[in-house]
Amino acid sequence: MLRRPPTPPPARTRKTGDLRVWLFQEVNNGPKAKVVDEAVAAYEKAHQGSKVHVQYIPVDSRAEKIKAAFNDPSSAPDVIEYGNTDTAGYVRDGGLADISEEFDAWEEAADTDEAARASVTVDGRTYGAPYFVGVRALYYRTDLFEKHSVEVPRTLAEVASAARKIREAEPGLYGIAVGGAYTYGAMPFLWAHGGGLAEEKDGTYTLHTRRQEVAGRDRRLHRPLRRGQLPPPPSARRWAATTP
Repeated sequence: MLRRPPTPPPARTRKTGDLRVWLFQEVNNGPKAKVVDEAVAAYEKAHQGSKVHVQYIPVDSRAEKIKAAFNDPSSAPDVIEYGNTDTAGYVRDGGLADISEEFDAWEEAADTDEAARASVTVDGRTYGAPYFVGVRALYYRTDLFEKHSVEVPRTLAEVASAARKIREAEPGLYGIAVGGAYTYGAMPFLWAHGGGLAEEKDGTYTLHTRRQEVAGRDRRLHRPLRRGQLPPPPSARRWAATTP
C-alpha cells in the first residue's frame, strides 16, 4: 500500500472514498482480470458509495512509474502490487505504509506462510499482504530421457549426471539450459547450500567477493558449466557472471 505525503484533511476520513489500484499486467491478463473484477464487485457491494479504479501496469517499467507516484501524490495509487524484490527499496523511499496493525487484525493472517510474510516485512514492520507465491520447475525432454535410459533427476548431483549423459549421447545438444540473466532463479541454489551475494552485520551489508563465499559449499552447478554440459559464452555469460 502506498503512503502519500501529508495533505490537507479531506471532507471524509481516510478510510472512506474511492480506491485507485495498480496491478501488474500479465502476458495473458484475462484470467487475472476476471478474478480481480470479482473481488472489486464484492468490495464495492460491501462498501456502498466507494468505487475501485484498477489500472494494469507493465512489469518492466513499473519502477519508473511507481517512483514517479512517490513524488506526485495526486497521481499515486492507494494500493499497488509489487514484487518481493521491490519491498526494501520502496520502504527506504518512504512509499509504503506500515500496515502491521491491520495485517495482524486480518482474520486470514494466521494462515499466511511465514516466508511469504517475511517478503513484505522490513525491520519487523509489515508493508503489504502476500498476494501469491511463485514456484520454479525444471523441464526435461522425456523422449531423450527414454531414448538414453536416463532417470529423472531428484537432486542437484543427479541433474549434473543427467546433463553429462545427454551431452555425451547427443553432441549437438547441451545437457541443460539456464536463463541468461535469471538471477532470481539461480540464487535459491546458492542460498540452499550456504552461499549468497552479501553478508549482514550490525545493519551493514558487505558484498562477497570470493568465489567460495558466493557459491557456498556446493559446486555442482559450476562443474557442468566448465565441462561443457551448459551453453557456453556468450549465451551463458550473463548467467555465469551472477554466480562467480
